[in-house]
Order: sequence, then C-alpha cells, then structure tokens
Amino acid sequence: MRGSCIIALAVMAFCLMLGRKLGWVFSKVLLYPAPIFVDILVSIAWGAFFAFLTRWLIEWRHVGIIIKLMLYGAGAYVAMPSYGLFDESTIRPNTCENT
Repeated sequence: MRGSCIIALAVMAFCLMLGRKLGWVFSKVLLYPAPIFVDILVSIAWGAFFAFLTRWLIEWRHVGIIIKLMLYGAGAYVAMPSYGLFDESTIRPNTCENT
C-alpha cells in the first residue's frame, strides 16, 4: 500500500508540473486569441482529459482516501488551463492598485 501511495504522489507531482506548463501555453497561445467556441471545446477537452487521467491513476494504484483527495484536488487544479493569466486590455487601470 505504501508503494502505491508513493507512486501515485510522484505521478501527481509530475502531472502538476507538466499540466501547469501546458495550461499556461494553451492559455497564452490558443485560448486568448481564439473565438469563444474554440475556447469552450478546448476547455472541455482539457478538463475531461485530466479527469480521466486522475480517475485512471486512482484505479491503477488503489490508493486510500487521503491520497484520493489529494489527487482529485490536483486534477481539479490542473484541469483549469488559465493559471492567473489574463488579457490585460480587459482590466480597468485602477483595479490592481492597493488602496
């Protein structure tokens, strides 16, 4: 059981790093310049892929409840392709100022 958890955590950490980088690239290159229809399709496919990957990892390693929660959290985090990226032209000039 301990080996299963260690492998699952290692795969989760790798997928978090890779998923964050890929999410940043997708957001910057594809999602911002694309029309809304393409954004919706890519976002659904991206989320479905990571949901499938998370579920597969849980079933493959038969992990306990704590690791399951960690994996679901990591999967949900990576499933959102835009990690704090935003289109600067859509933000009002005084929004980011500290008052």
